[in-house]
Amino acid sequence: MNTTMKKVINSMVFSKPLKTFILLLIGLSGILSSCLDEVPGLPTVSKEMMGQYLESHKDEFSEFSKLMDTTQVKGLINAYGKYTLYAPNNDAMHAFYQSKGRTSLKEFTLDTMKIIAYDHLIKGFILTTDKFLDGLMPYLTMSDRFIETSSKGDGSNYVFYVNKTSAILTKNILVSNGVIHMINKVLSPSSFTLVQSIAADTKFRIFYDALVKTGLDKKLLLIRDNTYNRDDPKYTWYDQNYHTSSPGDIDQLPTSRKYGYTAFMESDSTYRNVYNIKNIDDLKAYAAAHVYNEDPSDASVTDITDPRNSLNKFIAYHLINKKLPAVKLIDMYDTDHMLKTYDMFEYIETMNPNTLLEVKKERAGGESNLINKSVTSGEAVRLVATNKDNDAVNGVYHEIDKILIYDMRVAGEMSTKRIRMDMAAFFPELTNNDMRVYNRDRSLSWVYPPGYLDRLTMSSTTYFSYDNAYGGWLDYEGDEFFLKGLFDFEIVTPAICRYLRSEIQLSTDWYARSSTVVLGSCPMWNSIGPEN
Repeated sequence: MNTTMKKVINSMVFSKPLKTFILLLIGLSGILSSCLDEVPGLPTVSKEMMGQYLESHKDEFSEFSKLMDTTQVKGLINAYGKYTLYAPNNDAMHAFYQSKGRTSLKEFTLDTMKIIAYDHLIKGFILTTDKFLDGLMPYLTMSDRFIETSSKGDGSNYVFYVNKTSAILTKNILVSNGVIHMINKVLSPSSFTLVQSIAADTKFRIFYDALVKTGLDKKLLLIRDNTYNRDDPKYTWYDQNYHTSSPGDIDQLPTSRKYGYTAFMESDSTYRNVYNIKNIDDLKAYAAAHVYNEDPSDASVTDITDPRNSLNKFIAYHLINKKLPAVKLIDMYDTDHMLKTYDMFEYIETMNPNTLLEVKKERAGGESNLINKSVTSGEAVRLVATNKDNDAVNGVYHEIDKILIYDMRVAGEMSTKRIRMDMAAFFPELTNNDMRVYNRDRSLSWVYPPGYLDRLTMSSTTYFSYDNAYGGWLDYEGDEFFLKGLFDFEIVTPAICRYLRSEIQLSTDWYARSSTVVLGSCPMWNSIGPEN
């Protein structure tokens, strides 16, 4: 679709007064879906459950096994399911006690012990070392943190690391319900928020100074919506009655409603050595000279806390309201069904109002995470490989190799290209709560109560759910949305149009409820004209 940006936020409103149909929204694609059997589980080297394995190997895991017992997490890992456990050996546990000024596990509070246990456990995925990345893995631990994996050495000296400093001593211990990696250091992720983490990193003094003085740091503070409680009695109906049309799928309510953020930042050395920017005043002058202003009068706004100010726009364009490790910029969505001969694009809304940034995956060169690559010069912003995926409680930050800016060139190219977005990209909640992930083995389904998704308004008779990307869905990026009932809903899209006439197509499929499931196609259109 030919799109640009629009000053006012666009919305799409649909209604359908028929009970007999379930509307299936498959991103922005017209590809039909199909169902495949689950991929068989991995072979195991032990018939024991994960907790049983810890108990039977006390020489290595007696302390960690005691932790899992005390917190009652062992009951979970002795049940059927899929789990990945990074298990510290006894030496690692004793070293951890000593580092905290304690001598034994019993000197920790129960709440602290639960956090330690959850820091080491991923539920729902079996992650053997062949699935490891050089960076943050896209799957959250039960304490809602990402785990970073890396490797060093070669040949027989090849060692995998978790969170940079914890070496895997024994890898891929396969048990009946998952995989265990024995590690030599307890995982203890930072408790800093994103803003606190940036403040503590001396490489980004100029950017941090501008972040605080524009007031944009205050937009990065939220961690969790404590008003949402999946066990609230008003949601009981969803747990008991809601199912998708796919056989065997049971929609679950989200366990929490977390917020997340991403910051792309130029280092002080990049500012100084490449752009001769030595302080915030130099950065302010650079922004004033280069930031694109749709409204020319914005150039005269001198208050840097005003969203119309050029420095404010410059910093805001570096900030995203989703927690995006490098793999979740685009690679996570390159599912098995995507055509591997076509370049892939992801469009991400920034905190600079009505702007997008583009992330490109080039097939020919095999390079990912090319940000705002120019169609004429080929220039692109890239993550600095040695300083990406810096994790915080509510976000992640990446160093970038050159200035990221929404200037005349980017605005012009964005306004003249076809932009294709998967509908899951509309909703930050899916990313921040670990629902927009790819699972080759099975689809997980979530149903959203009213108010959970900020961009969705729906009637009391509308039921809205999402299936994550799965190997059996032959869809664009592999995921699906479902609507059930007498649906009447409104979705507020990202600012896809700015100043040119455009046409938005929302492609859908539908299932008819009968003795035989019937699949069809039902495109929906929303035309937006220029502003008055």
